[in-house]
Amino acid sequence: TEENAYILADTGELFVMDKDLNYKTYEPYKDLPKQDLYYSAGHFLMLNDELALQGVQEGDKTVLGLLTLSKEPKFDLLEKDYINPTNSYKILYQDFNNKSIYIIEGEGDDKKGNLLVVDNTSFDLIHKVPIEYHYLLDMVIKN
Repeated sequence: TEENAYILADTGELFVMDKDLNYKTYEPYKDLPKQDLYYSAGHFLMLNDELALQGVQEGDKTVLGLLTLSKEPKFDLLEKDYINPTNSYKILYQDFNNKSIYIIEGEGDDKKGNLLVVDNTSFDLIHKVPIEYHYLLDMVIKN
């Protein structure tokens, strides 16, 4: 943001540094089991200056949640009926014009998966499109 820089450590600690290089340490993931990695490519999408959709890897599955970068940064699980805790998720991108987010859902084996189109404010499911070889999909073009 214009006020702060945010640095996420492998330990799940979030360092918030101001313009004078003073920093505070927060633990936004303290309610999750300890992870090997809290950030990886394809699992993080800034929605605005203070809110990010984030997937945190737990082995072969992904926990989806919202990381709020407020006075006290916190991570809240995204609890929606369409999220299966045994599946993996990869966040592709946000379509600002259609107010939607595109997410790839993997169903455990390398073949089955779904393209999820989610509302970018309520996170309600708009479309669920079955796909094969979900791990090969990196982009969606809509006409």
